[in-house]
Amino acid sequence: GHILAFARHARGHCVITAVTRLSARLVQDAPLVPPQGWGDTVLTLPGGEWVDALNGGAFTAGDIPAAALFASLPVCLLHMPADMSAP
Repeated sequence: GHILAFARHARGHCVITAVTRLSARLVQDAPLVPPQGWGDTVLTLPGGEWVDALNGGAFTAGDIPAAALFASLPVCLLHMPADMSAP
């Protein structure tokens, strides 16, 4: 209930945008949600290696903890490196 994410596919490439949703309910005295505020919230990424174009983090497919996705910013833009994208 606190993440909104969507994917876009074109010409064999895929990007995933994920943003925090209603995060003011999770923050305490900081602009970002503290790691413990996310509890066990995850975003499940499809197969492959993903890179966050906004803050450079790298993630492998599977359940990614929201605390890792939103450690620096309340938004992430994930893409597969060109040599990893599906044809």
